[in-house]
Amino acid sequence: MASISTIKAISRLKELDLKVISPTLLSKVLNIENRHTIYKIFERMEKYKLIQKLIKGKYILSDLQMSDFEKANIILSPSYISLESALSYYGILPQFTYSITSVTTQKSRKYKIKTKEYDYTKIQKAIFSDFVKKDNFLIAIPEKALIDLIYLASKNIGSLNLSDLDLSIINWKTFDKIKMGINYKPFQNYIKTHNLDNR
Repeated sequence: MASISTIKAISRLKELDLKVISPTLLSKVLNIENRHTIYKIFERMEKYKLIQKLIKGKYILSDLQMSDFEKANIILSPSYISLESALSYYGILPQFTYSITSVTTQKSRKYKIKTKEYDYTKIQKAIFSDFVKKDNFLIAIPEKALIDLIYLASKNIGSLNLSDLDLSIINWKTFDKIKMGINYKPFQNYIKTHNLDNR
């Protein structure tokens, strides 16, 4: 049976509606400075499956209903859902994507948590933009998800087959506005080569 301190910890976290839990945060919430005590509480919460580990130092409550996209935002921050996952979400890419794809201003990395893979690709801070909040997660707007994919393809990172995409929902005025802000010659050449500048 869980100890009183563990029950108190979970109750307090739920009361504060905290989505991401870390030892440092728990120390502040419970006003306990002793690190050994905090880690013991964490051990008990894991033992009784009251919390779920995402990555080192980041946990969520086990009974918290959270989508894979929400988890992706939490695992690495700043980041937003983009590329294949966003295009699939909007119906532009018909097939389901195995990995949850995001872009970040941090270095590129991958995490595998249980059966799910979270893939993060680095982009410049200057183009870390044009995303919105939907259902508690950050995701690129359709036009930016496409542009992010084109940008990376122009840098020979990943691949892109435009024939696989249903571009009927793309707002080309929005697309043009975003693409004009990317001053990278290979990207602009890619746009011209694939006739995406005269739509």
